[in-house]
Amino acid sequence: MRDALDVKEADSMKHVHDYEIRYNALNAEEFRLLWESAKGQPLTIEQARLAIWNTLFSVSMYDGDTIIAMARVIEDNGLCYYIKDVMVRLEYRAKGLDKRLIDELNSKSSEMSILIDDQYRHSPHYDEFFEAFCKRLEKRFNDIPVFDAAMQFYKTYHFIEYSRNHNSVVCGRNLYDEAYRYLNGIRLEEVVRKLVKDSGIKYLPAACVYLKKAFFRFILINENGEFYLDDGTYLGTEYKKIVESILSGEKEVVPIRNDRIFTSLERHGWNPDKIIDTAPIEDKYRELGFSFFPAAKKFFEVIPTGKYKIWVPRSDDDCYIGFYPNKRMKDPKEFRDEIGEDLLTIASKREADFFISESGKFYVQYALHKQRIYVTDDLYLFIYYLLINWNGF
Repeated sequence: MRDALDVKEADSMKHVHDYEIRYNALNAEEFRLLWESAKGQPLTIEQARLAIWNTLFSVSMYDGDTIIAMARVIEDNGLCYYIKDVMVRLEYRAKGLDKRLIDELNSKSSEMSILIDDQYRHSPHYDEFFEAFCKRLEKRFNDIPVFDAAMQFYKTYHFIEYSRNHNSVVCGRNLYDEAYRYLNGIRLEEVVRKLVKDSGIKYLPAACVYLKKAFFRFILINENGEFYLDDGTYLGTEYKKIVESILSGEKEVVPIRNDRIFTSLERHGWNPDKIIDTAPIEDKYRELGFSFFPAAKKFFEVIPTGKYKIWVPRSDDDCYIGFYPNKRMKDPKEFRDEIGEDLLTIASKREADFFISESGKFYVQYALHKQRIYVTDDLYLFIYYLLINWNGF
């Protein structure tokens, strides 16, 4: 079973920023100490040993010799693998360590259907979280009460996330609050109220579809227990089957491109009717030892080089992305065998590099792991992906 995860040996490790990540190195005493620190609840060493014994795969993070965070995968001996016990010591929280651990697990799980059972669901304060979630809905959709079908759905799936191949579907959390940024400036409330007006049936948001680690779409539920995409596309009545069809690719959910990208491009001199002279760019790439193929030429004929401001930066020193050749660019030739064609680095930012292939497909690689992620072959959707800067970056 471990072969399915492409598990590395326990002594295998790598560094993420200042912390050390180890695979399958977690022992019972470390598990017990972290549990008591993160959850504030006692745990016997026998319970810890049993947990480790039933763990399929674990990722743990260390500051020197001190364990500071961990996550583990268990299975149901059937269909699903579960990410369990994502724990971070109190003094190391708010640093994004939990997301890094989940990224590590997901990088091992490209062929798995993973369910993330969030620690909040098992928290002694979960009832408070759930009540606060319902109150937020009532405040935002004050003319749409939480009807029975929606309440039953939330009680079953709140804070549960399914994930595969860098896509995920999750119910709850605060993603609804930022929805307008990812629906081309249209607030989720407006989308819901339009459906209510057109159909005469009440709707509420059910889940967020999180695509390629950056794009958002939303699944809605109506009072008849039917699920729809945010554009009114009917999905069905069985949530788990809908999720599986989306994550397997059977049901294609396409990102909505935000027109704000054109404002950002115009600030750098973009003109859809103008062809940019790429000769200086080509010379610079060749000077740096890179081949410059037609798909790259087509990209730079349209997209002006420069330093672009990211819309939602995570920090003051992480708010720009550069479109220009420079000597610090990553050489993607090592990816040729994996991708099957040449790549050229066309943009970079802190912790991420972005590539175009000979056939015009766009890829990204994050510094946290070596995996390449195919993003899209749509040029302007790719620019949106770069500028949106959500958790993917």
